Amino acid sequence: EQNPATRPKTPSSAHGPRLCGIITQASAMPASDFISNRMDEALRHLNDVKPVDGWATDVYINSAGEKLVQLRRRNVPLGDGGFVGIVLDSDKVVVGVTSFLPENGPPKYARGVSLVERDGTVCRVQRSLKVTLPDLQTAAEETLNASRERMRADRERARRSLQSQTSVPVAQVTNNGSNSLTDEQNRQLLAYGLYALGSIALMKIVFAIFFSAWIVMVPLVYIYFAQTLPSNDSFDAKKELKRVMRGDKLPEDHPDKPKDWLSRSIARVSASIGTELATSLGYEVSLQDVIGVCTIASVRVPTIDLDFYWVGALGKWYFVMQRQIPTDKSE
Repeated sequence: EQNPATRPKTPSSAHGPRLCGIITQASAMPASDFISNRMDEALRHLNDVKPVDGWATDVYINSAGEKLVQLRRRNVPLGDGGFVGIVLDSDKVVVGVTSFLPENGPPKYARGVSLVERDGTVCRVQRSLKVTLPDLQTAAEETLNASRERMRADRERARRSLQSQTSVPVAQVTNNGSNSLTDEQNRQLLAYGLYALGSIALMKIVFAIFFSAWIVMVPLVYIYFAQTLPSNDSFDAKKELKRVMRGDKLPEDHPDKPKDWLSRSIARVSASIGTELATSLGYEVSLQDVIGVCTIASVRVPTIDLDFYWVGALGKWYFVMQRQIPTDKSE
């Protein structure tokens, strides 16, 4: 028989007390779903009040084998260490739980420290708090109701988004689950279609009328301009120059336009003398036909260094402009 002091220890005797301790500790901890639901509730509250602060939880196992959680804001942990859970108390204060009570059975209370106030501000001075927890059945019902409410809100947002993106209201869902348009909506769609077809037909008719009128009018207008084109012999350069110089072509509100009989008489005499003097050393007349509908006449008077331009059309000569003779042409 071996000495008990030298007898080797079996694996069960070596690790038995440690396993028992772990099992006892696990039995004293609340259900993981319960902890997760309370933590999700706290995170939803934080994201509602401070949606841009980057709230998150970090679950880890410490050196003693305990599963702990940290609350982080913008990746910065709140508190000196980890907690066994994160809960939201009745005053909407986020609490880091250090222990659940009672240790055996479903938890009814939680002890911990305040981490975040109800308005989303981080607690500068952490307070010790005792939080009353709902029982597991009530917590499960609350979680289920919250999930149903979120699903209903998501469906409502999707329905409103679809209605805002379409001009025709979303068809109501019938009892058998199929979508259909009402009679009023069908009549509206039919009316819109008829309006569109009528508009297209009217535009085609108007375009055809204008095109036909254009085809008919262009030759007539061309013939009219060709028939009323003044002859080249009807252009009297000196006579037209006198009219320009005495101000006949000026608008009525022009300051150089003669207003009374005396000023018109003086302008007529001055224009006659000026024209004779300007053309006494010679002038150059050129006439250019434009496709048989008008004639461009130009008179160059080197004495006064000016070019004058007229357009002959509709049986008359219309003064257009005068300008200095270009330097390269006057030399």
